[in-house]
Amino acid sequence: MMTLLRWLGRALLALLVLVLLGGIWVCWRFEQWKKETIVALDGGSKVVQTSAGAIEYTEIGSGPAVLVCHGAPGGYDQAALIGAALAKEGFRIIAPSRPGFLRTPLTTGLLFDDQADALAALLDKLDVKKVSVLGFSTGAPVAVDFAIRHPDRTGALVLLAPVTVPYQRWAPTEPRPLLSEAALYQPTGDMGAWLFVEQAKRDPRWLLDGSLAIDTALNESARRSLVDFVLHDPAQLAFFQSLVGTIAPLSPRETGTRNDLLQIRVPPSVAYEKIQAPVLLVHGAADGAAKWDDPKQITDKLPFAKVVAVRDAGQLVWLGPNAAAAQQAVQDFLGNPPPISTPTPTPTPSPTPAAS
Repeated sequence: MMTLLRWLGRALLALLVLVLLGGIWVCWRFEQWKKETIVALDGGSKVVQTSAGAIEYTEIGSGPAVLVCHGAPGGYDQAALIGAALAKEGFRIIAPSRPGFLRTPLTTGLLFDDQADALAALLDKLDVKKVSVLGFSTGAPVAVDFAIRHPDRTGALVLLAPVTVPYQRWAPTEPRPLLSEAALYQPTGDMGAWLFVEQAKRDPRWLLDGSLAIDTALNESARRSLVDFVLHDPAQLAFFQSLVGTIAPLSPRETGTRNDLLQIRVPPSVAYEKIQAPVLLVHGAADGAAKWDDPKQITDKLPFAKVVAVRDAGQLVWLGPNAAAAQQAVQDFLGNPPPISTPTPTPTPSPTPAAS
């Protein structure tokens, strides 16, 4: 009996040692990944001093300029990823980190309109006179403010899954949060974000299905079909894996994400009718956050805006069998923005001469 107890004690001790060693290895690997990722992020961008403050950015492609406003969590890497397909089609993508994200301090622009002015200051630094502007999710309000505040510099405006309705904190009564809030709280910090990145590489099905369960209002069968489609499309799978990478590490993106969420909870009234540029809205017809991504908030004030509803898609409109058509619509729109139709004024009849 004593021999058996000794054997069990030694086995438990050995197991404990293995668990401790495994934990040490995981922590070491995480720290290595975090250092390497931050070095790579810093090496892929520049930080310039503008009249508004420091702004981090990168550029890809050449041709007509497109300024991309990323969502949250995000950074210049997410903006560049969203604009990558356009860069291949002959556009110059200017991809900044908005204030509070990565190496752009929040002091550069606290409110969305401040951020729009800061992006105009970045264009001054780059000697870019006019751009098309593309805004994704919580970056869309910044793109809208840019178009309103700098109409002479806005050639066209594209909004992907724009947040247009005041967003309330994710509560048990709300079945689906915005992806921005889910991405902030579900990974549980930098290590959680790292585990998500590793999961996306090793077993993307689980993470993709979980993301689409939040992102879309599709039933389980339709969601499974969408997951299968993405997994069997190398380009879309690579996009999803890269998109997961643009939330990690989470800590350098957390300040900006919290600032975005705070602002969209009680957003100011937006004068969409003041936009003077052609507008394209792209949203998912099956968006789980449709309550907050309502394009009618814009089209009711801006009837000339063109709307593309991507079937079987949520906020991640670049995923699914209809994503290619949506991307082509954006490319065509930016390549040849339609003229804005203005109503022809009704002629005022001449007064009838008085009888003599």
